[in-house]
Amino acid sequence: MPHCIMNLINKTADFDFKSSFPAPTVPPGQVSAKATSPTSLLVTWSSVPEQHRHGEILLHYVYISYAKKPGDYRSFPAQNHTQLRLGNLQAYTLYVIRVSARNSIGEGPKSAPITARTMEGGKISYKSQEYKNF
Repeated sequence: MPHCIMNLINKTADFDFKSSFPAPTVPPGQVSAKATSPTSLLVTWSSVPEQHRHGEILLHYVYISYAKKPGDYRSFPAQNHTQLRLGNLQAYTLYVIRVSARNSIGEGPKSAPITARTMEGGKISYKSQEYKNF
């Protein structure tokens, strides 16, 4: 086989067909977080716009770190949801949160960082009420 044909065949074989379908090209939007207890935050976000998904979004990742250590993230997957409750956090602590989306090709960019603080710790007391039949 002539050398020039062999090179053409090898170059064609190296083509990556996945490159025509990229990972999401923009992050999820409207990321927010709300303290729901001294040890938990509820993170919510909007989905990646359809034209930037490049396929089905399989899951989202929620990244969280202490505000004092913003580069030291832990990630948590949220499959087919636009919210995730993060628990076992420290009371009255400021956290940095980011969210990304993943399709079958890969993970897209992370959202801009936001901050949220858990509630103060301490004992919570509840007053009991009696409800009478009407």
